Amino acid sequence: VSDTGLYNNVTFDMNFNGNVEADYLTHTLNSDLLSYSNTDAKLIATGNVRGESIEKGEFIADNVEYDLAGKVLKFSMFGSKQVNVKIKK
Repeated sequence: VSDTGLYNNVTFDMNFNGNVEADYLTHTLNSDLLSYSNTDAKLIATGNVRGESIEKGEFIADNVEYDLAGKVLKFSMFGSKQVNVKIKK
């Protein structure tokens, strides 16, 4: 869910802008912008990113990139702030 979105029905790529709320199974993600590239197998969330997984924990960051193929999650912040990650054991 977002204020606006763009869907490419050829590549299945999607862009969401403004008040993005994404839910998948037990995971939630909120951000200002969200881009899903089916072509590159990547999900990129930017701006006020907050994520939570019931099983794994939660995080707060300015930018999050998830490589769907490699299952690698990269967090970053703009400026000198730190990423906040809480991992459940």
